[in-house]
Amino acid sequence: FRHTKSGVDRLRQIEYLKSLIREAFSYLDREGKGYIVREEVSYIMKYFGQYPSEAQVVDVILPEIQEDEPTNYVYYEKFEKYMLNAIINNEFEPDDAETLLAAFKVLDSEGKGYIEVDAMKELLLKNGIPFYEKEWQDFEAYSVDLETNVINYEDYVSRLVMDNEKH
Repeated sequence: FRHTKSGVDRLRQIEYLKSLIREAFSYLDREGKGYIVREEVSYIMKYFGQYPSEAQVVDVILPEIQEDEPTNYVYYEKFEKYMLNAIINNEFEPDDAETLLAAFKVLDSEGKGYIEVDAMKELLLKNGIPFYEKEWQDFEAYSVDLETNVINYEDYVSRLVMDNEKH
């Protein structure tokens, strides 16, 4: 996005991003009422490569999006504006490789170099902002070594960094 050559190209990219944001939002707004439950904001943000912490979602993002409407819902118009800005400015980019490895090493107190799938599933489905089952399935398909059925976190982080650099 940052390497746009002309104003026309930039406008096309913005319109394209808006259409992607609308599509992702409507996936969770199944009834087409123009709002989603506030807990779903982080899921859409992750989909667009934006990874705010739970504290950032609760303390910064939701109050800004909801402003004068502190309800359990987030309306599309305000969400689109916020999300577009976050994507364009890469406001909540993923952590770097060193930070990710350090986090995995905390989970791997025995220094085995991997995390058991069941342990990771428990963490991701029941702590913090929990994954949806589909998110877990995608994570599992992406991260689990099929031969050993564990998450070799150095391999996972390396792959993640390479994939993020492509975008």
